[in-house]
Amino acid sequence: MTKTSFESLPNEILAECWKYLHGLDLFYTFNQLNLRLNQSIRCVRLGLTFQNTISLKEFQWFCMTMSTNPEIKNQIYSLELSNENLCQIHVFLSHFQLTEFIHLQSLTLINIDHSSRHQLEPILPFLSQLKTFRLIDCANDKNESLLSVLPLGQLQTLVVPIFQWDNQDLSSITHLTVFSCTDNILHQILSFLSNLRYLCIHRLEHVNVNATYTINNVKQLIIKTAFNEYEDFVDLFQRTPSIESLTLCSILEETRIDVEQWENLIRSSLTNLRKFEFAFQYQYEDKDETQQELKRFETDFWVKEHNWFSEYLIINDTTILLYTIPYCMNDFGLPDKRLLYSNKMINRNHVYNRVKTLIVEANITDGGPFYFPNVTALRLSPMTTFDTELILTDEYVQSLNNIIRFRNLNHLYIDSNWKIGTSNAFLDILKNAPQLSSLAGDLYCLIPFFDNEELCSYLTKMIKKIDLDRIYCKFINESYQTNRLWTIFRNITHIKCYIYVQGLILFLVQHLSNLVRFDFNIKVFDSWWAKTEMEQVCQLDMKILVDIHKDQLDDGTLYIIERSLKTTN
Repeated sequence: MTKTSFESLPNEILAECWKYLHGLDLFYTFNQLNLRLNQSIRCVRLGLTFQNTISLKEFQWFCMTMSTNPEIKNQIYSLELSNENLCQIHVFLSHFQLTEFIHLQSLTLINIDHSSRHQLEPILPFLSQLKTFRLIDCANDKNESLLSVLPLGQLQTLVVPIFQWDNQDLSSITHLTVFSCTDNILHQILSFLSNLRYLCIHRLEHVNVNATYTINNVKQLIIKTAFNEYEDFVDLFQRTPSIESLTLCSILEETRIDVEQWENLIRSSLTNLRKFEFAFQYQYEDKDETQQELKRFETDFWVKEHNWFSEYLIINDTTILLYTIPYCMNDFGLPDKRLLYSNKMINRNHVYNRVKTLIVEANITDGGPFYFPNVTALRLSPMTTFDTELILTDEYVQSLNNIIRFRNLNHLYIDSNWKIGTSNAFLDILKNAPQLSSLAGDLYCLIPFFDNEELCSYLTKMIKKIDLDRIYCKFINESYQTNRLWTIFRNITHIKCYIYVQGLILFLVQHLSNLVRFDFNIKVFDSWWAKTEMEQVCQLDMKILVDIHKDQLDDGTLYIIERSLKTTN
């Protein structure tokens, strides 16, 4: 058999291979290996995504490479910038102006802050090639000025927290995603986006379209969270008869699902519907009556005519979750007491492939038909109030290993109801989850096991981020002078927490040499000493540049400290 090396592949095959790599990964791996590969990667369109997996070192390297080779900027057609990781939006904008990317067609901004908004507002109107703009995880009331300067007349795809229309020409928009939507906003969307084909709504409030017109252009509709009854949807679907794909996730106020009603609505108003995905959670009264009603989802109309299979999970004595297969949402709660009614004709290996975040309670000794192969975030957190402590034992970890792939896990949240039974139980998680780098929740339960050298070694090597809710911040505030704690977590690069102890801010910045970003909330009455510590941080001579941002919140102030190594020109 003839063996072919990677470098011997023809240019056409290499070009196809490059399409499967992110732009930064492509350059970080193949740049300057040899002349041919170097020329090959300079001829492809690049999509840059600065995700959590990107290290600050890689980010700085790429910025330097692009500065010394400005022609790379002409290859970039897509750019995703985020304030949720170490490669901040304003840091990127301090290196480059967006107008330098003359072929930029897609721009995504995640968790943008005031400083970045101020930098972007003068630039956005001049991005002449921009076709896609996404604004994600941003406060609704702080982005009006940014959205007002967008070149809406040329955009085809728009993702925004809330839709705001001010008599602009929106005829070019074909794909729209909004994170919060009311009936009035929905009315505007359907009225003024004449060529809209795709509409995704993350949260839909009580809907009442109350219109006399029909919208024939929308082909795909996704509603990820809605608090409505069946009647609320009837008028909407009667006005959008051209829908071919419908995804509907709703917490219903009803006490039963009338299958016949939904079947009649589809037959009469959604005759073009080819794909229907749903997840309905509602309160049931009579278990036997509910089971009989839901069997009607197994009739020929659902199974044979449309190939729409469904199953339901009784969560507790009053709540039921009914959903199509495969499950259409990214998060799933696996309750302690559960009863699953599934279609025996279905191969269950792929039912939960879309689930990325899994919330589990106590009893998973028998995982049964549940398998979540692509979970990246695991929450050990009860979905209801527990009166007793839950113990993370060796046996429980083995049970977890039967329902998820630990190798895909990068984030773990531990609720205060949970206690770690043995150090080996937590150590097994670390050993089986090589990508785990982020811990959150009540990490105080780890301290009793810091005498386990092997466990501490894994924590030091793996954990790069700690994210603590307000109620769990004693882990940091009450233990910050314990040298053992910060010796173990000396490789932390990002901390998010609440601070209520004077001296902690300065201590962490001084003792964690790898700390790049520090997000913390200070209560109003603690701001006097926090301001003093901020001044002391800025005066530190540690060969670092310190950048401090603050944002006023209802109950205090959010500070963000960022630092990077000084560079010489």
